[in-house]
Amino acid sequence: MKSTIKCWLLAVCLFPISLMANDYPSPTDVRIEGSKLVWEPVVDAGGYNIYFEYSYLTTVKDRTDFDLQIPGRYQVVAFDQSASLFSIQFGDNTLVTYEGGDTQSETVGFSFMTVVSATCQNVDPGGTCVASCSSTAATGGACATSDIVEADAFASTSSYSCTVPTFSGEVTAQVYCLNRQALR
Repeated sequence: MKSTIKCWLLAVCLFPISLMANDYPSPTDVRIEGSKLVWEPVVDAGGYNIYFEYSYLTTVKDRTDFDLQIPGRYQVVAFDQSASLFSIQFGDNTLVTYEGGDTQSETVGFSFMTVVSATCQNVDPGGTCVASCSSTAATGGACATSDIVEADAFASTSSYSCTVPTFSGEVTAQVYCLNRQALR
């Protein structure tokens, strides 16, 4: 047993490995410009994962900006060409807060359910429109586009996002928010 441990320690010392995949550089100068999240590119990055309120939102490739619709905290995480190395996730230097937004909410028949809608104009290919619950849990959602364009939907515990593969003049995301307090 002792020789196995010595051999393992020797192998780690001779061939150091990273146990965490955060050896990749983080984007710099992450900031909000108007209604866009922008950052300086990481050399040879394969793309960037965008997080909203600490939950994965979407991936951006071949550009260093992302259109924002919903107020909240956003973060950018870079990854290499093979998507095997990632920059540090949830570091303070890549986390910014967006205070603008274009959302509407309405109560739908029940005091425990609210529908929050976000309508995004002139959405570029790969662009995402997000509807988000402010302090309640998301239970589902819907996507609609003004053009004959399918939207990929992604649900998280607090939002519903709609990503279009081609340009769309208008994308609407809706999320169904459950008010846990009203159910008690």
